[in-house]
Amino acid sequence: MYRFYLACNYGFSNKEKRMLLKCVSDYEAIYRMTKEELIQYPFISEESAEKAMAFKKHFDLEKEYSFFKNTNMHLLCYFDDDFPEKLRHIHDCPFQLFYYGRFPNKEDKVISVVGARRCSGYGKEMTLKFTEELAKKGFSIISGMAMGIDGYAHQGALKGKGDTFAVLGCGVDICYPKNHTILYEEIKSRGGIISEYGPHVEPLPGFFPRRNRIISGLSDVLLIMEAKEKSGSLITAALALEQGKDIFALPGRISDPLSYGTNKIIAEGAGILVSIPRLISDMNELKNWDYDPLVTLHKKKLNLEKEELLVYSCFDFNSKSIDEIVDETGLDVITVLRSILSLSDLGLIEESFLNQYIKI
Repeated sequence: MYRFYLACNYGFSNKEKRMLLKCVSDYEAIYRMTKEELIQYPFISEESAEKAMAFKKHFDLEKEYSFFKNTNMHLLCYFDDDFPEKLRHIHDCPFQLFYYGRFPNKEDKVISVVGARRCSGYGKEMTLKFTEELAKKGFSIISGMAMGIDGYAHQGALKGKGDTFAVLGCGVDICYPKNHTILYEEIKSRGGIISEYGPHVEPLPGFFPRRNRIISGLSDVLLIMEAKEKSGSLITAALALEQGKDIFALPGRISDPLSYGTNKIIAEGAGILVSIPRLISDMNELKNWDYDPLVTLHKKKLNLEKEELLVYSCFDFNSKSIDEIVDETGLDVITVLRSILSLSDLGLIEESFLNQYIKI
């Protein structure tokens, strides 16, 4: 219960909470400390101590903790073994993370997707397409559940039967925006809802730029789909660069205000989103990933037949003809054609030219 109290007390900064716990190493002892006792520590300012005491005075610990337990909300703190390693070394690492569902697994390849709230039809279409296909291939998608690009990123991942995670700028018990209620519940069951803010904390403008460091921090690669000249997405890009993450952006017409930010960041060295195969190839090279489609197939439980697995293993990101597949597999033409049709229906390959196929 006292761990929950410290997590919820925003009178202390994240750094102050870490240092205080290192020195005191007892949550209940921290809860019972007076202002005078707190300011004995050189890293606790008088202002922080006053804010912490004011919070404690008005915080109904038993009531709030009961709500926390009864809603199946979870809490991770910085010194917990399960605290995400990717976040430990980012700037202003959150001391606490509240969540519903779960976090990405350590071995997951996580892609963050951000962009304009008032996106264009082009931005919507490309976001849905990229996230659905990436989800089908076993990548996890993380975003902020805002209107526009964020929401479409989660929707695409869900359509692709993948895992998706939302980092909120409010308490995880609050669905914001409210018209994303269905999406919010789906993300809970297929991934996780995450926030550094505790129960009943309402969304405030300053919380949204701050949550971006968590979105980029939990990911391996950042995709920016659309962004104006002055955009929160560009703040996320700056944070991602600071964290050493690779960034890709969707190019657009130079006359389109929603493409100004993405075109600018491409000009400054970000990767260009051209196609799913090219993106996966570039990520594999940059991150030194060994992308194994058969592992992904097993993860997605597609239960392919032996011949279908054999045919699929022949495809890469270069077009191959039916005759080439027949030669490589030793299977008869009818079996190869049947397998290619099945793989196409599953969205694993597509026809790039007449009778030429490519992995997607």
